[in-house]
Amino acid sequence: MDGTYHTNIRHYLDDKGEIIAVPLPARKLACFLALIIDSTTSTRSVDCQDTGVRCRKRGCQDSIVSRLVEDTGTICWYCPACGHNGVIVDWQGTKWDQSSTRE
Repeated sequence: MDGTYHTNIRHYLDDKGEIIAVPLPARKLACFLALIIDSTTSTRSVDCQDTGVRCRKRGCQDSIVSRLVEDTGTICWYCPACGHNGVIVDWQGTKWDQSSTRE
């Protein structure tokens, strides 16, 4: 299994909260993480949930599972098929943060 991605999503954002101009591989990673943030924060559940976001590891066709760790404010994600995984921090208040729109 590869190492864990530990990503501060704001490193990919400009002052307006948009993804910055970066090389394509970095942009694809930022978009992948944005989808995970959107899916994970759209529910009140702190349990693991299927995001519907396809794993980005080459050859893997499974979807990412994620959960919000409320006491740390991090989003943990992983692929159950291949083990690709990571943690997203500093996502609160981004345009993909759906926590304020939940019922």
